[in-house]
Order: sequence, then C-alpha cells, then structure tokens
Amino acid sequence: MRGPIRSGSVVGMNSPQTIRATTPEDVIAAAPVALGFHPTESVVMMSVGRGGVHCRTDLPTEEPAFAEVADDLAGAAVRNDCERAVFVIFSERADDAARQAERLADAFSATSVEVIAMIRADGERWFALAADAPPELVTEGVPYDVGAHPITTAAVYDGAVTHASREELAATIDPDPDAVRAVTAAVERASHRRFLAQPAAAARWVERTVRAAVREGTILDVDDAARLLVSLTDLRVRDVAWADMSAGSAAAHVAFWTDLVRRSPPELLPAPATMLAFASWLSGHGALAWCALDRCSAVDPAYTLAELLADLLRHAARPDGWTGIPRELLTLLDSA
Repeated sequence: MRGPIRSGSVVGMNSPQTIRATTPEDVIAAAPVALGFHPTESVVMMSVGRGGVHCRTDLPTEEPAFAEVADDLAGAAVRNDCERAVFVIFSERADDAARQAERLADAFSATSVEVIAMIRADGERWFALAADAPPELVTEGVPYDVGAHPITTAAVYDGAVTHASREELAATIDPDPDAVRAVTAAVERASHRRFLAQPAAAARWVERTVRAAVREGTILDVDDAARLLVSLTDLRVRDVAWADMSAGSAAAHVAFWTDLVRRSPPELLPAPATMLAFASWLSGHGALAWCALDRCSAVDPAYTLAELLADLLRHAARPDGWTGIPRELLTLLDSA
C-alpha cells in the first residue's frame, strides 16, 4: 500500500450515531464507540458539529512523522468540511504526546477548523495538552473511568461491539482453519476452468447468489462458496458483486464477506477481502476496512482495487459520496 502513513494507521469514518460529548471524559468514552475498538498509542480526532469524520493514526516516536500526522489530519478535517475538532492522544508517552500536540496546533492554525480541546489519556488519567492549560491539568491530570460511563453503557445497550484493541478487531476476520480446508477441498473437486470458461454466466450467477444471500442474511454452503471465490478471480465478475453494494445493504455485505474472508484459501483471498473492506468503509467502519486490506496486502500487495480503497481511507473520504457503479459498465451482465 502506498502513502505516507503505513497501512492500518489511519481510520476515516462516519459515526453511525450522534454522540453528545461535553467533557473530556465524554470524549475519551466516545472514541472507542466511534472507532469500534479501544485505541492505544494513538492520535484520535473527532469532529464536532458539521462534518462527522473521525480519524485515528498511530502516535509517532520522532520527526518528521509528528508533522506528517498533523498535516494528514488537518487535510482530512478540511476535506470533510469539519467546523471544530477535538483530539485525544491515547498514550503513556507524555513527551511524544506533547510534541504531537504542538504539531497539530501548528497544522490546524493554517485551516478554518477550530481545535476546541487536546488531551492525553493514559488509561487512568487525562492530561491537558493545550499550551495555556492550568499547570495542574498538564502535570497531575484528572482520574477517569469510562467503564460505567453513560456513553459506554448506551453503546452496549444499542448493541454496538467495541473491541479491546485493534488486534482483537483484526482477529474477527482471521482464517477459520477447518472452514478454509473445506473450501479448498471443494475448489479442488471442481474445475476452475468450468467456472471461468463462461464469464457472462458466472457474472449473472454471482449477482443472483450474492444478492439473495445478502437480502436473506444467509451464508453460502461450501460448494457455492468455492464457486463464488473462484469466479471472483475474474475482475469483471468481481465488479458485478462490488456494484451491488449500497449504503442500505452495506452492513449485510459486511457480514456476508466476513464469512467468506474467514473461509477463503489464501490464493483466492484478495477479492473477498477487498469486498469486505469496501462494505466496511461504506457502512462507516474504517478500522475494519483497514483490517481487511491488511489481509489482502499480505497475499497481494499490488491488488489494484485494494490500493484504491487504501487511498480513500488515508484521505478519510466520506462514504456518503459514493454513487455506485453504473450498470452499463458491467458489460458481462449484458453478454449473451
């Protein structure tokens, strides 16, 4: 994946719900709910008011990365028309957090985005990072505990899943060894040639099969899963599955492609992993999108669609601008 920041470090997303935060403790509690996991050694930007993009990036350890992170986040805020932003640096590294805060202040001073708060949270206490903050808030901090915070409990009540770490989130799409073996055996039983020899027929079958499974919330049996995964190696067929995604169906697509990513043999993984990444981005879950792209990159670092999606995530592009793929571009569906 190309770009100034490593794969997986920047998350751009729209929070699926409105989170009202008025205190530092509110913001600290809101960040894991918005991101889907509890960040560590991270710089988190949350927009306030108009806009709605939230971003996370790794907290660097030295220059020039501090300035690069600040510039990237300022660019994301401007591109998404943010009016105001708050920052939480989740880290025990006080000196690095202070240096990052200085670079953020410099970068955002050149924009119209108002930075209304910058704090550091180490898991037990939060500390002010603003240059004009009271000395006791800078050095002593304030204890906090978000475990029983109203934002945390409301998210649990609403059914939101917040993972303990990014690694725990990534583990939700790790391969299931038994399922991978079953699909691999199904692929070997059937001829790749039979699936790929008639791409137009494969495209129509993929469209019907994916649409029905997503609509009904079902998973494919092992033979259909093998057939689909092989069919998606034809990029024209893959694009038929991609084109069927919309904001309204994105969450169901996330469930569908998660299952296939966990069952896919490595050589067939790039297409379903990229489909999962796109569905995750479209549903506002940028962190899961990065995890899926990481799995794709481990197999095929040059997979073109994955690189395009990585650029969307690096630039914190908002999914509400997605208008879909015109059907007339899907020439296989109109083939005889």
